[in-house]
Amino acid sequence: MKLDKPVVFLRDIPEIMSSYNLGRVLEAKYLGGVPNVTYRVVTPSTKVAVRICNHGYTSPEHLATEIDLLLHLQAVGFKESPVPIRGTNQKIIQNWRGYPVFAMHLIEGLMGDQVEISCELCHDVGRVIAQMKQHLSSYTGSVPDGESFWERGLRLLKMLPQTSRTMNWRIDTEVVFQQWQQASDKVTRCISELNVGVVHTDVWPPNMICQGNKVVGVVDFDDWAVGPTFIDLIACLTEFPWYNRLDFNPDFAYSLLEGYFSCGGRLSRLERTLLPEAMEMTCASWLACNALHNMQLAESMIYLQKLELLRDQQRRKSLSKVIESCIDAALSNRRQTS
Repeated sequence: MKLDKPVVFLRDIPEIMSSYNLGRVLEAKYLGGVPNVTYRVVTPSTKVAVRICNHGYTSPEHLATEIDLLLHLQAVGFKESPVPIRGTNQKIIQNWRGYPVFAMHLIEGLMGDQVEISCELCHDVGRVIAQMKQHLSSYTGSVPDGESFWERGLRLLKMLPQTSRTMNWRIDTEVVFQQWQQASDKVTRCISELNVGVVHTDVWPPNMICQGNKVVGVVDFDDWAVGPTFIDLIACLTEFPWYNRLDFNPDFAYSLLEGYFSCGGRLSRLERTLLPEAMEMTCASWLACNALHNMQLAESMIYLQKLELLRDQQRRKSLSKVIESCIDAALSNRRQTS
C-alpha cells in the first residue's frame, strides 16, 4: 500500500471551498489528520471541517460507504455524528486536484485528549457508544469486500515490518504479529456466536469532541469496518481508563460501563471472555496504523507496553479481573435503578 497524502496549504482552502455555496473563506486552520488532511473553515454562513483525502489508504468505495454511514446516522437521529454538506453540484464528495474532498458541519468543542478525563466524561462516553452501536446496527446498506475488522488489521500488521523500518522503529514486529494473530484466531473461532456489524474501530479521546464532561461529537469514521459490535466498547475501555498510562483506572472503567449499560448497551458472556483478545487486536492495529502514518515510536510506545502487559499471564488475569468486577458492578447498578 502506497500512501499519496495530499499537500495542502492555507492558500489552497478558498479554491477547495469554491465547490460549496457557503460564501468566502473568513478563517482557516489546520486541524491535522494522517493520512487524510482536515481543516477548520469559517465562512459568513457556517463553520465546517473539510477533509482532503489521500490515495492508497482510503478506497473510493470505502469513502462512499463512510458518507452513506454518516447520512444514515443523521437520518436516525444520532446527533453526535458529523453531518456532510453537499457541494454546488449537489454531490457530497468533491474533487480537488484529483483528491476526494468532503465537508461536514463543524462540531464545536475540544478533543477528548485536550480535556481532563473524569468519571463524568467516561459515563457520557459509554452513553454515546451504546447509542452509536444501536444506530449502526440498523444500517442496511451494502459494504465493499475486504473491509472486515480482520482484513483491515491484517493488511496493517503485514506492513508493520516495512513501515516500522522506514520510521527506524526498533521493535520485534514478529511478536506483535503473532500476538495479533492468536487473538484474532480466538475471536474468529467464535464469530458465529457474536453480533457482527459496522463498527467505528477508532473511538479514542482525540476522536471524541467534548464540551466539559459531555461528548458532543464522534468524528473520524474513515476507519469503519465490519466486525464484532463490541469492538467499539473495547476500544474505549482500552483507552479512556488506560489512556497513555499502564495503571488501569477502575473508576473510569466503571463509569464508562455504567453509561453504556444505562443506555441499553449489551455485553454477552462470550464477549466478556474475549475482552483481552479484543484489547490485543485493538492495540496491535493502532500500533501498525501509527507506523503506516509515520508517527514517532515515542507516540506509540504505550501500545507496545500494553501488548507486553497482555502477554504476561499474571498481569493479564489481574486486568481481566478488574474489568470483570467493573462490569458486574455496573450491571448491578443498572438493575437497582431500573
